[in-house]
Amino acid sequence: MLHYDLPLNLSLHSGSMGPLYHWLRGVQPQPSLAGLLQITRQHIFDTYPIPMDKEVFGKTPSTQKWLTMEEARKRSGFGAVFLKRLLGHIDGIPEKDALKRTDVHVEELEKVASFWGSLINLKDAAALLGILPQQVKSLQNRGVLSSIKITSSLRYLKRTEVTGLLDALQNLPSELPAASLVPLQEFCRSRGVHLARVIDLWSQGKLDGQVCLGSGDGLQALEVDCNALCEKTAPQLDRDLQLPEAARYLQSNISSIRRLRDHGFLCQKLKRNPDTNHMKCYISEDSIREFENTYITLGQMASRLKVASIHLARKLDRDGVQPLACGDQMVRAYSRKAVGWADGADYSSRS
Repeated sequence: MLHYDLPLNLSLHSGSMGPLYHWLRGVQPQPSLAGLLQITRQHIFDTYPIPMDKEVFGKTPSTQKWLTMEEARKRSGFGAVFLKRLLGHIDGIPEKDALKRTDVHVEELEKVASFWGSLINLKDAAALLGILPQQVKSLQNRGVLSSIKITSSLRYLKRTEVTGLLDALQNLPSELPAASLVPLQEFCRSRGVHLARVIDLWSQGKLDGQVCLGSGDGLQALEVDCNALCEKTAPQLDRDLQLPEAARYLQSNISSIRRLRDHGFLCQKLKRNPDTNHMKCYISEDSIREFENTYITLGQMASRLKVASIHLARKLDRDGVQPLACGDQMVRAYSRKAVGWADGADYSSRS
């Protein structure tokens, strides 16, 4: 059995190859160490980013498995920081940890190329769908399309989801004989509804029998029955609402919504816009539901009674029914108990 003087600071269980590598370089001419040299050399090739022209114990690597970030940047065409973030997103690693990496396996570059090819940016998605980038963002916000963020400022989408919408469009009937059809853009303008909401309802199958395939680019080829959504022009209370939406939902005005908010009848939430970092004001869904359990607005009463708001307001004033006080101002909202709406009867049946 041969014996060699190993360095005192060399541990066979150490995670560092440095001491072993330098020791082997000094004794590598020994024929008895050929097997150890081969194992160590292959371990180095498999573990570290070794250039193809770099010799390790007299041999260069046959293939390169690990790349430095600089080499990976040149091969992939991505910036080093963006590449680290992209890899972190694919592997589900927190950004602060992903930014610490110093090398990339060649198979990871293949994975990056495949993932990147499956994405489409906002501008290109808007061009394919025939709508504005802001409308694409609205579809993302509603969950119709996924939103993938690699950095803090840019949104990407899954290409298959975008083409999937277009494929679904092609499967629509080319005509609806019993319907009066108008192009999507004209329908949204005349009904005062957002395009994203129409696409959302269509994608959920809630407009079956009311849409067909017409002419136009992308989603603009969608034609809608002009009688669709006749009873659904008010926003649906399925999320927190912006102030104008809350006003339409409660059939009031924005000034009244602000007074109700400022005096604690409605709760406001601030949400950051991920694209601009600006804060937007929302009225919480829970506070609207709680408000409706106790109060009803003049607009809601008039709509259900099918009378003009001004005539109903005068009748309420004559009957001495007090509107809701918000400081030194009044909001035309009334206690359900006071107007007899709490038990299912309406105010007109009490008069």
